[in-house]
Amino acid sequence: MNRQERRKANSGKPKSVVAITCEIFSTPNLGDREVHLDVGKMRAWAEKNIQPEKIRIVAEHVKRLIDGGTVTEDRVMDHTIHHIPKPILVCEHPDGLGDEIVDGNHTYVATALSWASAVEQGLLSPSVTPFVVGYGLRPAQWRRFLVSASQLRGRG
Repeated sequence: MNRQERRKANSGKPKSVVAITCEIFSTPNLGDREVHLDVGKMRAWAEKNIQPEKIRIVAEHVKRLIDGGTVTEDRVMDHTIHHIPKPILVCEHPDGLGDEIVDGNHTYVATALSWASAVEQGLLSPSVTPFVVGYGLRPAQWRRFLVSASQLRGRG
């Protein structure tokens, strides 16, 4: 069967579509404009090139994540607590204006709640600084995972 015969035989049949997907994190908090980051590629690179470190948990940040709706109780209870947590991904602001969790907000909150429970039960001293394990990426490291707006439009 030649190519034209195959085309004729296959006409009208549904075409198989392969979707290439990746997780994109978008934020206006890492510079003067919104940035889009390929989280999957960033995580793979971080796991090979960066040592995990202790990322300090800040109670005010936990409260903002919950109050702002970024983290939901349903997601923590239905998903996060049933998996071994991966280190979170944190990108440093280029001007030193703080950090942005780009992957692992639910892990961050679940760890904070677990830590608070341990303190309340007397298992940890309140003077111990709570932390979550994560990869901290400097601007020169996370910029390689930027995705342009035109690349995003091309995905749609």
